[in-house]
Amino acid sequence: MREAAQLKALAAGGLAVPRAAGCRGGVLFTEPVTGPTLADLIFKSPERTGELLGRTFGALAVLQRPVVAEQADQSAITERGIDATFRRKFNGLSGRAYIDRLGEHRLEEHTRHGVAIVLRQVIARLVKLRLAPPLGAAQVLYGDLKPEHVIFPDGPDELPVFIDPGLQRGPGHADVAKLVSRTVLSLIAAPPLTGPVAALDGVDTFVQEQLRPMGRALRGLYLRRLLVTWLMDTANITTTYLSAPVGLPLPEQAGAVIGRIEAVSTLLDRISALLIADTDASAAWRLALAQAAKAAVR
Repeated sequence: MREAAQLKALAAGGLAVPRAAGCRGGVLFTEPVTGPTLADLIFKSPERTGELLGRTFGALAVLQRPVVAEQADQSAITERGIDATFRRKFNGLSGRAYIDRLGEHRLEEHTRHGVAIVLRQVIARLVKLRLAPPLGAAQVLYGDLKPEHVIFPDGPDELPVFIDPGLQRGPGHADVAKLVSRTVLSLIAAPPLTGPVAALDGVDTFVQEQLRPMGRALRGLYLRRLLVTWLMDTANITTTYLSAPVGLPLPEQAGAVIGRIEAVSTLLDRISALLIADTDASAAWRLALAQAAKAAVR
């Protein structure tokens, strides 16, 4: 299986990953990894968010090593990519019909109608925004980098273990965007007891560290790509939650996100409006974090 081969290559490259235990019926089983996830640690210690995101992303420097890059090229899991998922979901007439059916039997009718109106507008903006030329050469991406896939079995001061890879090549900002997208969704679904501001300050610290070696013009381009890709990923996963059959068990976070779908759709609407208006990238980033803070307050 592709994922088993990727885990083997990641281990050879020096990344901490679980060992494959076997495969049955096309499903890969790995040895269990216990401990708090990145999401758990951010909820418990939001003031450490920047440090934790930095430690997570720093460990992924091994992705560019030849043994990992070769495996990414041989067995890429491209269907997990943000852009590929977005194009598959929101393509033409079928995409509009998909949006119109979202939330059936999960949302009250007036809420469902309002969310559909907002999402149609958001998706139309993102379709235009994602057509911008790619930024730099394609890099090896983890591909499914979200807080629940990063586990700290030895505590927050040690290196994490990574599960469920989706290695592929893509723009260098894509892993950062997915990590930001899913971290913000976690904060909206379950805000830390002290509120979301410290955690979002940590998200900003993490992103500013990625920008530090870049020139001013490149920083602006990077931030715009990051924001667009963040919104695309959030649109991808929230619509997946809303379109799931009622009888299908969903993760706890999915139910919490559905319960906060109006806040999430408002967040998508306001940030995408900034981007389509060609707002300065640094200003758009600051305003996006402010909107995320509002969305995460119950």
